[in-house]
Amino acid sequence: MNERRLATYLNDRHAILTAGTQLADRARTSNADTVYGPLLERIAQDLESDHALLRTLMDANDVSPDRVKSSLAWVGEKLGRLKPNDQLVGYSPLSRVIEFDGLTAIIATLDGTWVALKPLLTAQQDELEAAHARAQRNLDELGSLRQQAVHEAVAD
Repeated sequence: MNERRLATYLNDRHAILTAGTQLADRARTSNADTVYGPLLERIAQDLESDHALLRTLMDANDVSPDRVKSSLAWVGEKLGRLKPNDQLVGYSPLSRVIEFDGLTAIIATLDGTWVALKPLLTAQQDELEAAHARAQRNLDELGSLRQQAVHEAVAD
């Protein structure tokens, strides 16, 4: 196995998860008292679990987190909040749709990561399978609630 490329691959996923956990936390907070709240609460918790799993995988393979990549991902997520979604002040229903789109992309990337790593990191098979199952469940539920969010955002 090419350890340098594995380190880069894991660090790229670490950066994605850094942004993803921030995005999930923001979406969870903004939607706490809505029909979307329970799913977003679980997704935020699941992404924290994924982040812990990734750190375990990195430790097991002697990979140190790339602070620059993670910091840039964190800043990028914060800058993404500046995009106006048809409303200058407050939370727009379009913001929810954009958050769902971002979470879907992040979770789909992670799902592919867990599947790709299974044959390579055999010591963590159970953890990778559990992460894959979490991702699949979250993608399914996000997909159906996303339709409702789009309808709410553009129908009125």
